[in-house]
Amino acid sequence: MNKKLTAIVSFLLLLVGIIGLKTIFKSPDTFTTHSKTDFYIISYGDVQGYRFKNNSLKQTSKDKIQLVKGQINPAVQRAEIDKRYLLFSEEGPPLGVVGRIIAMDFQKGTIKYNQTPDYAYSSSGISASYYFTSEASTDSTFLASFDSNLKEVSKYTFDEAVLGRDFSVDDNILYFLGTKVHGDGNYPTDLYKLVSDNGKVHLENVERLFETSDKTYLFGDNIVKNNNLYAAVNGYRINSTKERIPIGQMLTYDMQTGHKALIDLPEIAPLNIFDLGQDMIAIEHERNDSRKLGFSLFNLNNNSSSFIDLSTFGLSVETDYIKDVKRLNNDLLLILSGSQLLIYNTLTSQVVLQESNMSPDSFHIWVNRQ
Repeated sequence: MNKKLTAIVSFLLLLVGIIGLKTIFKSPDTFTTHSKTDFYIISYGDVQGYRFKNNSLKQTSKDKIQLVKGQINPAVQRAEIDKRYLLFSEEGPPLGVVGRIIAMDFQKGTIKYNQTPDYAYSSSGISASYYFTSEASTDSTFLASFDSNLKEVSKYTFDEAVLGRDFSVDDNILYFLGTKVHGDGNYPTDLYKLVSDNGKVHLENVERLFETSDKTYLFGDNIVKNNNLYAAVNGYRINSTKERIPIGQMLTYDMQTGHKALIDLPEIAPLNIFDLGQDMIAIEHERNDSRKLGFSLFNLNNNSSSFIDLSTFGLSVETDYIKDVKRLNNDLLLILSGSQLLIYNTLTSQVVLQESNMSPDSFHIWVNRQ
């Protein structure tokens, strides 16, 4: 009996140990991937796959997953790495539930989480291999780097706190627009150039981005293409009166020649930039200033632009905003706003499909380029 009892106790202990290990090393969540899926819509509670053919949508998959427990900051860009991984940050308290970084693998269909205080609170940047996060505040500012496995590679803390927005990464150089807000003055914006050496970040140079003797310019997102920096200029302050004047321009900065120029946009208050690849970007305009819900298509080859007004498709300037813009192919754009998905033809300037049953908490479009 003693041997039998000992065997039973040993088995129970082994079973408890296995259950405990499974609890500690929980298997990652999974979702369905399919080679015939053209794109996925990512929401807080599900991942849906779609195929677009003959101007109609066919759903290829739908997986219910509690991907986000609380909320994400929609103004902070998400990182797409190696045409395989989507990395983004979930906000911690007091705005969210748990501060963490989430990685979705669109090759294996797996999801990983890393609970960390160094998630992207206010801005982020993307390189070919790394996801850079930042918290830029009046108290302190840091830049942290994570690889596609969610391992934190490094963390750089600025000597002086600056406020900043989403930044761009070209090759191994980070271009961060920061504004110091301590002390008296007009608070101009500086361009911080930081070097990423296999994910380890250090500061290389700081220079004044753009200013005149009587105005201090205000900037949104920036992007770097072919050693040219493009920054959204949404307004300026008159130095003598501190009055803020909304405008709509893009600053172009040729970093080889040092030439800088302001290019007019069709609407005021440009803010967020969506990289559409090749020679085009989409620039969202801030709704409170422009009183319009839409974005400018900006051609990087000739600096021309045109405005696409989304309010004509039943979207509200008061409650809706642009969640994501992606390029499906050379001619078609995918636009996610509110609960609607629009497919827009850039050649004909027409919407070829309008789908109104997207999840209200959808936030990202992943285009399948495998």
